[in-house]
Amino acid sequence: TPGIHINLVASLVAGSLTTLLIVGTPVDVGIFLLVMSVTHTFLDNIPAVFLGVAEGSEVLLPSQRMVTQGRGIHAVMLLTFGELGCLVVSIALIPLFVHVFPTLYTIVKPHTQVLLCLIIVLMITRQKDANTKFWSLFIILCSGTLGLIVLRELTLNDPLLPLLSGMFGASGLLHSLLSRADLPEQTRGSHSSISGHHAAASIISGTVSGAAISLLPGLGPAQAVIAASAIMPTLPEDAFIIMTGGVNTVNMVLSLATISSLGFARNGSLQTMLDIMTTLTAVQLTTFSALALMAGGIAAALTIKLTKPCSDMLRRLRYDRISIAIIILLVFLIMWRAGLVGILVFITSTALGLVTVLTGAPRHMLMTAIMIPVISYGV
Repeated sequence: TPGIHINLVASLVAGSLTTLLIVGTPVDVGIFLLVMSVTHTFLDNIPAVFLGVAEGSEVLLPSQRMVTQGRGIHAVMLLTFGELGCLVVSIALIPLFVHVFPTLYTIVKPHTQVLLCLIIVLMITRQKDANTKFWSLFIILCSGTLGLIVLRELTLNDPLLPLLSGMFGASGLLHSLLSRADLPEQTRGSHSSISGHHAAASIISGTVSGAAISLLPGLGPAQAVIAASAIMPTLPEDAFIIMTGGVNTVNMVLSLATISSLGFARNGSLQTMLDIMTTLTAVQLTTFSALALMAGGIAAALTIKLTKPCSDMLRRLRYDRISIAIIILLVFLIMWRAGLVGILVFITSTALGLVTVLTGAPRHMLMTAIMIPVISYGV
């Protein structure tokens, strides 16, 4: 569901730890969080593709453009293929990453602020025209300022919930309501002309860029995709969607390698897992890697099976009512977790998210709400 992030569920699990430990061990809870997190990366493709599509919008993601063409099921299949391919490759490479991550992190850590600044510059310069560059810069400044206030000045129980739910969840849903978008009928069959070479390149680039964001703080899958696109700018649309699908899964799985070798995870739900377990031994790393692979295979099969029924259900249930229901749910969750101040943050971040969809500025500019506070910590 847009705005209801896996990290929120992980925090609820952590809050219920005393009760859970009555029936299980910290390792059992860790396994639950891992399997849930990997499963979420696959099944989340369905709402990510089909919800928040605004009619006539010029800033739709490639997968969402396919929805407007009735090819949303094909988009979900491409994302799932990318996730499964990158999952297999990244798990196979975990032993390598466990050995090289300490050295890479020692090299990268002193230059973290500079690297993040360079990534922000790249985010702006990649825009095609002066108008989009202007609005991108505007969004970066506003988001960064909001992030500094929320993460450094305010004391909220769960600051990222209202911040990111507004920027990436409610804003897209609200825009789709205002545009009165209806979900077109989605066809099951759609042949992809992507070559084996492009598919392999997508999985390799997704794995490499996903590994990069496992080391640097403040980055999300969108920034990893930008880096991969800069390296391989000629990928066709289907290959790009495959790469996009794989990045988030790689970041999830390789958090196991960073936990084992560096003692932390850049992924919120797996960091919660580490906080509960306190350590991850070599034997547990092997077991958890196998469990992640099993969970990914089952989740991929479920995603393929459920995509068509879910798309049909979303068409019958009235798209606008679903969006309203999700926004109301977000308001209640934020009020519960962050109070009235959280609601104010939610309204402000939603407004910033709407600016991106109304001006054509890419939504990943909003991630500077986390990147700029991370940069400021080193100043």
